[in-house]
Amino acid sequence: MSREIIHNKFTRADLPFICEGELGVPPGKLSIEIDIQNEFETFLDLNNKTNSIASIFKEETIPASCGMYQKFYFGFQKADVSMNLRKFRCSIKPSLELPNGDVKYSEEGVIKVVPGMYI
Repeated sequence: MSREIIHNKFTRADLPFICEGELGVPPGKLSIEIDIQNEFETFLDLNNKTNSIASIFKEETIPASCGMYQKFYFGFQKADVSMNLRKFRCSIKPSLELPNGDVKYSEEGVIKVVPGMYI
């Protein structure tokens, strides 16, 4: 997920960020998380596909060996320098029917925001 983006510019449509994984049985919930002051919190998910900074513009859910496989394509609309070096990760939280289920996390990626004057 680590890549440079330009200050206050859209992510290129041909270079989306991708968050994906198997949801399990019963299906869990895929989300994109952001590190805010050393605490990760939900940034985007199916209930919140867009915010002032980014949006999920395509979602795929297909059958898989262990339930469903889901994939989010997302991009940034207006990432400013306050987003520079922010950490992101994908998470799959288990279904509420599995209260003792484990949350699965991807590796963390870092966003590097390049000031527009250097492009």
